[in-house]
Amino acid sequence: MSMMASYQRLGALTTLWSPVRGESLAVVRIAFGAIGLLSAVRLVARGWVDTLLVAPAVHLRYPGLEWVPVPPERGIHLLVGVVAVSALGVMVGCWYRVAIVSFWLAFTWLELIEATVYLNHYWFMTLAGALMVFLPMASTWSVDARRHGDRSVPLGAVWLVRFQVGIVYCFAGLAKLHGDWLAHGLPLGLWLPGRSHLPFVGALLQEQ
Repeated sequence: MSMMASYQRLGALTTLWSPVRGESLAVVRIAFGAIGLLSAVRLVARGWVDTLLVAPAVHLRYPGLEWVPVPPERGIHLLVGVVAVSALGVMVGCWYRVAIVSFWLAFTWLELIEATVYLNHYWFMTLAGALMVFLPMASTWSVDARRHGDRSVPLGAVWLVRFQVGIVYCFAGLAKLHGDWLAHGLPLGLWLPGRSHLPFVGALLQEQ
């Protein structure tokens, strides 16, 4: 029986290493890079780099991470620039490994110097970015693939990304198991009416 279990485990591991096409990982890479780029542009366009990251005289830090240095003003602007440029590199898959490592370091550094700007999707970007450092996300539909040729990817790499996204939906669902969400639809009941000026869907957003 134990030998049969061993064969089953070996078969599962072999399956995870089975080569598959890499388009699904490429789609995730492109979307991830685009979101990272838009996040950096949004920070600059709305003046949040100065108001949220540069202006505070005292930064609220995460417990145990107070050692992360707060760069001077130019350093913070430089980090935002690195996020934007490296996110573009991730999106198009150009020097992908350098781009994703640079993005993760700059993005995480910005996130850790000011706890008041925490958003759960920023934390997801940090976790997903760390995972993408080690995965062959640029195996196809990328500048690197055009230079070196398309490559297959291990099936396990695809499932790792699925697992990470699945965790987000699992905990998001658990977090909504309370009366405010289930009975009163909060906070969407407060947010959506504020978008009632939008064309076509505005009237619907005012419905209870």
